[in-house]
Amino acid sequence: MHPPRHPVLRAAATTLLFPRRFVGETERRFLQQHCEHFAPFRQVTLIFAFAVWMAFLPLELDDFPHGPTAITLRLVVAALVLAVLATSFAGRLRDERAWTIAMLLGGLSMTAVEFAMALVVVPYPDGYSAYYPGGFVIVIGLFAFTHILSRPAAVSGAVILAQLALFNVLSETVDPLWTLSTIPLLLICHSICVRLELYERERFTREGLLERAVDDERHARRDVEQATELLVLQKERERSAALQANRAKSKFLAEAAHDLRQPMQALGNYLDAASAGARSGGDADVHALLAAAKAAANETRATFAAVLELSTLEAAERVPSYEHFDLAELVRAIAWLAAGTAARTSVSVRLLRCERPAPVRSDRTFARRILENLVYNAIKYSDPAKGEGRRVVIGLVRLPTRVRIDVVDNGIGIAEDDLARVFRPFFQAGRATHDPQRGVGLGLSIVNAMIATLSEHQLVVTSALGHGTRFSIDVPLSQAPPLPEPAPMERGAGASSVIVVMAASTARESLVADLSRAGHLCEAAAAAELAALLKEMPYEAELLLVDPHELEPAAAAAIVQAEYGHALPMDLLPPHADAARVITSLQGLLARARRGDDDAAA
Repeated sequence: MHPPRHPVLRAAATTLLFPRRFVGETERRFLQQHCEHFAPFRQVTLIFAFAVWMAFLPLELDDFPHGPTAITLRLVVAALVLAVLATSFAGRLRDERAWTIAMLLGGLSMTAVEFAMALVVVPYPDGYSAYYPGGFVIVIGLFAFTHILSRPAAVSGAVILAQLALFNVLSETVDPLWTLSTIPLLLICHSICVRLELYERERFTREGLLERAVDDERHARRDVEQATELLVLQKERERSAALQANRAKSKFLAEAAHDLRQPMQALGNYLDAASAGARSGGDADVHALLAAAKAAANETRATFAAVLELSTLEAAERVPSYEHFDLAELVRAIAWLAAGTAARTSVSVRLLRCERPAPVRSDRTFARRILENLVYNAIKYSDPAKGEGRRVVIGLVRLPTRVRIDVVDNGIGIAEDDLARVFRPFFQAGRATHDPQRGVGLGLSIVNAMIATLSEHQLVVTSALGHGTRFSIDVPLSQAPPLPEPAPMERGAGASSVIVVMAASTARESLVADLSRAGHLCEAAAAAELAALLKEMPYEAELLLVDPHELEPAAAAAIVQAEYGHALPMDLLPPHADAARVITSLQGLLARARRGDDDAAA
């Protein structure tokens, strides 16, 4: 119901109409709070009412001939008020409804006795003048001091009117119309109850809002304190992580310096010995010492390259470039390249379930580097005691959402205590001293760093000492068809079969990948692997790209001549070779070589 627009009517409605109740649980809490707040005031009102009620007893004993009846009625009501008072002090009036019934029972009993004495029991005008005003005093006290709510107050007002009407009818001398004189008083008392209830409801609302505001402030303060604690804790964790990373980096640099010092010291010793041998004229010794110095230089360069690669990965300078490709094809290519190295150490490399395509989403260069490190690591850590039974198995397991690569060997295995350290830089399982034949101990660290960089990739290692090791890598399955591989270029368009002679490194892998994407059939080998690669290749290479720091051009030409019986067109790789420049130079070299072949045929 909308309040009236006129202010006078709105004020009248506010004064006479019942206040709006709260909803549900809020109304229950208001009634309970109202009851608890006014219970002491109601008890004081009952005590005061009992005292005033009994104060008229001597008057009835002395002055009125109808004293026995009046005394009896007064004592009955007094007993009723005492009973209500005792019940309240006993704690049995626990809610607003019980208190309202008790207060109305006592108050209406008093008004009934007063009006009965005034109109029926005591003859007019003595009874009227003595008891009728007392009834009105009781009405005012009932409405003003008991703090009953407006709705029960309206009911009690109707009961009082009914009492007056009844006793006026029973009276033989009083005009029944006098009952109407009570209505203004009851309206005033009703408006008092309405205003008191309205004030209490507004106070309850304000206290609720204030309580919620205080709770919100308390919660906000607690949230700020918790956020501050979390921030301090996070800062402390970051500080601890930074200190730990700094210690790890210092340890890494110290171990790198230690592993680099040995081959560099050996390089210096070999060169000193070669210099002394040259002065004394021992040519054979000089050549042997220079070959040893070259091996030490190669080891130093490989260590530098591995350290640089791991540093760039840990510094997040290399970001994966995801693409869709066939993992099975990549595994077959790596197995073919590793077969030559494995054969020299009497290790067999086998493929398992690698015939069907396995489309994945990953970084092709990272995947190739990871697999190469794992496969060559398995070959290097083969168990010599197993003789010809040494083997490495590379298998693919196709799962609903991923492809798992397993690289399994029956080598020396890894002790359980070493499994947690196997991915640390410069760690070599079962190593008592530095073993240059097994590298510098960075291969698995590079694998772990690359796996951490690739999303949705996971690496798991299991091993048994003396029985072998299994490395398993989960690679996400491609949700789209694999991107089509570039079609091989026709001979007239500039395709060729190329051998890159360069030390194993990320730069070499990148160059090989770029040449392959350009349509060239490309293989790579270090200087020591070139002769074996020429023997194992099922086709004859057309061009040779040689890193002069890895192999002298004359030595490379001699190896090719010995295997093929003729020379191959050769180009030298500049330092930090750019793939685009190399491909452009390669196209020109190929065109000149083929023009020469055509002229010779003519």
